[in-house]
Amino acid sequence: MSDDVSQAAGHTSRSAPTAAMDEELEEARQDVIDADAKGLTPPAMPVGAALKTAENAQNQHVADEVKDAARLSYCCGAEAVAATPPVPPWPQFTVVETMTQVVAGTNYFFKVKVNAPSDPDEFVQLRVFVSLFGSPPQLVSMRKGPEGAEDLNYF
Repeated sequence: MSDDVSQAAGHTSRSAPTAAMDEELEEARQDVIDADAKGLTPPAMPVGAALKTAENAQNQHVADEVKDAARLSYCCGAEAVAATPPVPPWPQFTVVETMTQVVAGTNYFFKVKVNAPSDPDEFVQLRVFVSLFGSPPQLVSMRKGPEGAEDLNYF
């Protein structure tokens, strides 16, 4: 029987674990009240970095899914077909900036660093669509050259 029902029925006893939890909650509540009275602020939760890392890993994964299509489009243009010979991979493929747009799925906008570490910086910008229905990510559009190095925005 729940505590509310027990109290409504005139029963006031609680089980030992519930009473112990109530004491712990009361102590925690009092600690917060005391800290507030002293002007202390509680420490920040250390989840921001963990969440950002997980988000970065997810974004990199989505970009990696279209890396081959992006390289083919980069080398052979938008008219690239499946019969095109294999193209060498990029020396590096690291997402450095991300923007998203929620539509009937999600449009990801990525600024990706694609040069070798010893070469001057080169970037491409990718627009990738991820459907709500589980289809693989699709490369929708790409910017390269001077446009790829610009600030990331909708394209």
